Amino acid sequence: MGTDLKVGMFLSVGILLMLLLSTQVRDVSLFSDDGYNVTILMDDVLGLELNSKVNANGLDVGYIEDMHIKDNKVIVVLYIYNQFKIPKDSLVRIKAKGMLSGLLVSIELGISDEVLEDGDSLSDVLRFKSMDEA
Repeated sequence: MGTDLKVGMFLSVGILLMLLLSTQVRDVSLFSDDGYNVTILMDDVLGLELNSKVNANGLDVGYIEDMHIKDNKVIVVLYIYNQFKIPKDSLVRIKAKGMLSGLLVSIELGISDEVLEDGDSLSDVLRFKSMDEA
């Protein structure tokens, strides 16, 4: 076997492994798996996806764990890492990650001393208008 063929095979295997690893990295968390669920109630999720990030004041604090419809509303279940305490008077916004990327849930932290616990919900949700509504 020639050197060119060996290099080509090595690069092909390397690229294949990188592609496989890139599909698995999304589920890896830098934080512990301990956390709690918070729900938000929405009329329309506008393209939010499962496992999309949840940010609080720009910091990654969790991800979207589940979404389902109940009584013509969409219930979005957020998984928040335990080390982050979210005040009960926090505001939720649905934002674009960038011009060409998807959406994320952004939490603007409130000032309340009371914090959310497992199973609590945030009701103050703002969303941007879609192109169809603008």
